[in-house]
Amino acid sequence: MGAGNVTYSSNGNGTINYYPVPTNWQESSQPKGQTMKEYTENIANNPKVIKIDNGNDKEVEQLIKKSNT
Repeated sequence: MGAGNVTYSSNGNGTINYYPVPTNWQESSQPKGQTMKEYTENIANNPKVIKIDNGNDKEVEQLIKKSNT
């Protein structure tokens, strides 16, 4: 599997918002019955909040590996 992108935003409190953004925006990747607009709004409005300990290199590495699967 090729490398992808990790799309996130910091909450400034030791957590990040992770957005499962596809690396290739094909209409076939959106759930059946949703428009592309609904699909992208759902991604933007429903991030997964992940706690990241400050300076924990191993946890950051695991998060990166997990997002590549």
